[in-house]
Amino acid sequence: MNPSCSPIRLPTALCRLLATPENRRTSGRAQTHTRQLALKLTGVPDSVHNQLVFWRRWLDLTVETLTSHRAQLDALNVFPIPDSDTGTNLLATFTAAASARSADAAELLTQAAVAATHAAQGNSGTIAAAWLSGLAQEPGAPIARALQNAADKARAAIAEPVDGTIITIAQEAASAAQDNPEPEWAAAVAAGHAVTLTPSQLPALGRAGVVDAGARGLALVLEALAAAHGITSNTACAAPEVNPVFAAEQGIRFEVQYLLDAPASEELVERLERLGDSVVVAGDGPCQVHVHADDAGAAIEAGLRFGGLSQVRVTVIAQSPMPRRVVVSCVQGSGLRDMFEAAGAVTISTDVGVAELTHAITHAGASQVIVLPNDYQLGLVADSAVEVARAQGVGANVVHTHSPVQAIAALAVHDAHRRFDDDVVAMAEAARAMRWVRVFQVTEYAWTMAGAAHQGDFAAIVDGEVRLLGAELREVCEQALAAVVGGAELVTLVTGARLSSDLTGELVRFVAQRWRYAECQVIAGGQDDALLLIGVE
Repeated sequence: MNPSCSPIRLPTALCRLLATPENRRTSGRAQTHTRQLALKLTGVPDSVHNQLVFWRRWLDLTVETLTSHRAQLDALNVFPIPDSDTGTNLLATFTAAASARSADAAELLTQAAVAATHAAQGNSGTIAAAWLSGLAQEPGAPIARALQNAADKARAAIAEPVDGTIITIAQEAASAAQDNPEPEWAAAVAAGHAVTLTPSQLPALGRAGVVDAGARGLALVLEALAAAHGITSNTACAAPEVNPVFAAEQGIRFEVQYLLDAPASEELVERLERLGDSVVVAGDGPCQVHVHADDAGAAIEAGLRFGGLSQVRVTVIAQSPMPRRVVVSCVQGSGLRDMFEAAGAVTISTDVGVAELTHAITHAGASQVIVLPNDYQLGLVADSAVEVARAQGVGANVVHTHSPVQAIAALAVHDAHRRFDDDVVAMAEAARAMRWVRVFQVTEYAWTMAGAAHQGDFAAIVDGEVRLLGAELREVCEQALAAVVGGAELVTLVTGARLSSDLTGELVRFVAQRWRYAECQVIAGGQDDALLLIGVE
């Protein structure tokens, strides 16, 4: 570049306008003319089109821009943990990449990717190394294809990808570059725009009032790519102060990172996921391994099963003050609600739709949420709400409980320190093992598995089907108990708001006389939708 000329810096608003989907699909004529004008003004030499010069210049500019923005990126660092090192880690990774020296463009990129993989630091650095490996995957490929390879490689390196992060920006940039006459320019502008959307995609960022640090870092890398081709785009984002609560230390965890002298494998990823989160495995061998875990030794031993380790780094990190995991339960009845909340669950009414349940999930103050719907129809609502919440960056799943008594069993085995998927499975198994009954009064005529149900009759749903009908409430309750208790060890009676204390006492005595070895516990649920809930295990 002519040292007497300054680079063109276009207004941020114009950059964002050009990054909209509508403008990405338009003819590239206007952008081409803009770039031609900029090339004349900046005096970019023809040698910039030489691939070796281009990639060499890009690596140098990347280190330069990450150096100047390191403090800003560190301050933005909120997700997955607020340890204020994203800028530092990205700079270390790309500084190693920039040390590559080769007279061949393809070999230069390959060397840079290998060096980055060996030196990658932190979650963002390891993902960036995977992205760089994808960029070098097809020597001589058009830049648009190389960017798509990079986006695919970065996403594949992450055990549990989350949108609103560096991988989202990688894909947005790659998509914008396709079929665009100026792919480097299009990628940089699209990345800058996508970064501004990250607070709406990740609740943790929205609460802290910041954009994602890793996403912003990759946008800077793509700005350097455009600059290496002759144009500097202004996609800078403000670095608002981080909410102090997100910088508070609570609990001890470890960031474990090492270079494994073996190819990446699904078995290694699965072992690491059982130990912690933020699992990234980058490279085809040797590979860079990264995980946040409570047990650093176990994370290191997991790698030793597959090969030799080097560059082992263990760092104490601060946990986010958000609970790692929360249970959201749909509950009807003040007694049940108090009991679930005392057990640590977040409760919501059973009279909810997808929007209300989604709001409860995304505002539960946790990165992982398990939903207990406690009703078949609400289970369908919960499935939809969880899909929406996942798209917003919350790790969520549903344990399909059909009765509050199943939810009680699930909560009894809930362990927030266990791997998320393992916790979901354990809770689901406990719920399935709990036989359940719902006794209610019929409000209108219906045909059931037990025959015709008339208004005013009492009915009992046993394990999901109406099996008992009768005119006497006590008789139906006793028949329901006889149908499910058998050799049970524990019988739970959850009494509704309209069940008398006298009848409750009679049912307790009925259980004690007929099944002398079964323990019977009574919970004053206060629910209006069922006279009695029975759980047997």
